[in-house]
Amino acid sequence: MTALYKTAMNSLNTFDLDADQQTEALVYALESLVKAMKRHHRGQGEPVYNIYAYLHRTLLHIGFNAEFYNDIYAYTDAAGFRKCIS
Repeated sequence: MTALYKTAMNSLNTFDLDADQQTEALVYALESLVKAMKRHHRGQGEPVYNIYAYLHRTLLHIGFNAEFYNDIYAYTDAAGFRKCIS
């Protein structure tokens, strides 16, 4: 859990988020990870090969949404996201 938390915080450090937004993003990303793993377990989805990479990529999307749209649940346009992380 500590390693997952450190991965999450390192992913979110690139964005200007307050503590509440970081906590909400972390909870949402962990829920997404668990749901992806459950889908695979039920035979309905692709396996999660690396939980740290999955969490990092999910948090990059969430951080982008939180900073630029003020909503962690907003739809992320791929072009804007690629420009942000490059």
